[in-house]
Amino acid sequence: MSVLAPGTRKSCYKCGREAEVMVRYARLYLCREHYIEYIEERIMKTIERYGLLSGVKRLLIALSGGKDSLSLAYVLSRNKEKIGLTEIIGLHIDLGINGYSEESRESVEKACSELGMKCFILSLKDLQGLSLPEIIKKSNRPPCSIRGLIKRYIINATSIELGVDAVAMGHHMNDILLFYLRNFLLGLTSSPP
Repeated sequence: MSVLAPGTRKSCYKCGREAEVMVRYARLYLCREHYIEYIEERIMKTIERYGLLSGVKRLLIALSGGKDSLSLAYVLSRNKEKIGLTEIIGLHIDLGINGYSEESRESVEKACSELGMKCFILSLKDLQGLSLPEIIKKSNRPPCSIRGLIKRYIINATSIELGVDAVAMGHHMNDILLFYLRNFLLGLTSSPP
């Protein structure tokens, strides 16, 4: 996806208004309204095609504060009844990274408030006595590895404590490809649960 500069003179494929976004892999120019509709349709078709939420009533969404997880929260909230969900709960983990964590937390709080979604915000420092930067300094593991391990543990523990049926995370395809490419290059043949 590429955001187009104002005055690029490309028209939205659906309505003819000025396009604001180009979806590269689909070679589609879309206005803001139709881009949101396009993303929502893709998410819903994927959920339906693979039965990702069949039988799920209570769902926990891990929210980083980035556009991927917040977009997922928006789409799922908007389609809650259609999917058959009775409750969607947000979870944000404050990693204690100066500047970044505060901004992420504010984005999550704002989104959850607008969506009327219950939200839990857990501070790594409160839970473990150390922030992510402090843990990284004490470890000889790669920072991304530590961050992923900590977040997965907290998400899993919270989902069990809340008794939800499933956990959703908003990952961009590039995130997933990078994960598998990294594992392939390191000689790992399977992904952890």
